[in-house]
Amino acid sequence: MRDPQVTIVLRSFNEGWALRETLPALQAQEFQDWELIAFDSGSTDGSVELIRAVQPRHFGQLLPPDYRPSRVLNRGMELA
Repeated sequence: MRDPQVTIVLRSFNEGWALRETLPALQAQEFQDWELIAFDSGSTDGSVELIRAVQPRHFGQLLPPDYRPSRVLNRGMELA
């Protein structure tokens, strides 16, 4: 299996309001050579379920006090 051409790194905390449209839009686009790496930091609004439903290549969950934007994005780039 070859690596995808594009990696999308997503970080979320109670972003369900945006994920409800964003995730289906990603899946519906013509270009399909991409992967999703997602991190959530304690969402309570259904974000976790929305992310899991699209079956990201990697999904990390953090406790809110452990969330550091730069570390999360660096980890996403390492996984890509």
